[in-house]
Amino acid sequence: LTGSLLILHLPNETAALQRIATPEFAIVVLLFAIPICAMQLLIRNAAAVLFPAWTLRSQDDQRGFAVMGQRVVVLAGNLLILTISLIPPAILVLIGWFVSRSFQANFAVPFATVPAVALLVAEVWLGIKMLGAQFERIDVTNEMGSAIL
Repeated sequence: LTGSLLILHLPNETAALQRIATPEFAIVVLLFAIPICAMQLLIRNAAAVLFPAWTLRSQDDQRGFAVMGQRVVVLAGNLLILTISLIPPAILVLIGWFVSRSFQANFAVPFATVPAVALLVAEVWLGIKMLGAQFERIDVTNEMGSAIL
């Protein structure tokens, strides 16, 4: 992030790019970084708990076009779920940006993003709670008992 801000402030960059390379932009990016990473981790773990047959166990198991297609489908699913989960925070950012445009202070844009970050953290927390409930329903001992019978 620091490197990109420094590169965007070079003299040969366009003025449009230099307008977004501000400290408030860095604060907004840092505010969103951890919740988005947590959401990606939640999506990957939810796929393993909800669809255990689709999880890839190791790099040595399978290779070929079928596994490559499965990975592409899993990637598309991850991107779709991440996009859907980012729509409500994006709406909150737009609302906060329209409200904060009237303020000319440097803290207006980061202040407008705090509700969106809080919503994203709430989505992650709710997803963890729902995934935990599903994980509790999985009974490993029951799986072994049905395989023997």
